[in-house]
Amino acid sequence: MARSAILDIGALEKMSIITLETAKQYLDVIHSADDAKLQMLLDAAEDEAAQYINQPLSELRPEEVSSEQPDALPGSVVMGVMLLLQAAYQATPDDAEKLRRAAEVKLTPYRIGWGCDAGPSTPTPRHVPAQGRAAAQ
Repeated sequence: MARSAILDIGALEKMSIITLETAKQYLDVIHSADDAKLQMLLDAAEDEAAQYINQPLSELRPEEVSSEQPDALPGSVVMGVMLLLQAAYQATPDDAEKLRRAAEVKLTPYRIGWGCDAGPSTPTPRHVPAQGRAAAQ
């Protein structure tokens, strides 16, 4: 039995910091046929950007938000997210890789946690137990 899901675009749009309308303008999309797909890809692009910079995008919002730009983010961050979105929505595989690298360039100044260890899955020497250190040397 197939299940069908009805997507409420109005509800989905509230998930992203960057509006669906901004994304559609960037991608030159003038129809609404792909709104649900675009919203899903926009949410994923924002999530990927947040993972890359190691902090929620909402942390990059200014303290005081103007009424003209309630979802204001630094321009480079918005462009980074738009490049990730374009890579997922419109690009060929070769172009997608170029767009993803360009997104990294835009997002890198906002990245935090550089120089930290790689995490629990790849222990660094300071995490290796004493008996393990002796064997490693």
